[in-house]
Amino acid sequence: NEAGPAVRSCLEDEDEGDGPRWRLAGCLRGHNDDVCDLSWSPDASALVSGSIENLCIVWDVEAKRGQLRLEDHSHYVQGV
Repeated sequence: NEAGPAVRSCLEDEDEGDGPRWRLAGCLRGHNDDVCDLSWSPDASALVSGSIENLCIVWDVEAKRGQLRLEDHSHYVQGV
């Protein structure tokens, strides 16, 4: 799978001054549609994502896998 233009632009090794350097640390797969919001746990061990498919996923960041799927939303999840 080739990275999309937005991902490629974050990963390219261009000399653009003192700006941040990004590198891909992993890929979390579980949503089938657009993700609207993300939120980190205070200790950065977990991440929650909400999508337009009426779904939230709680992720184990180190294991790079979903730990809990919250599927009972009646509308798309705008914020987490």
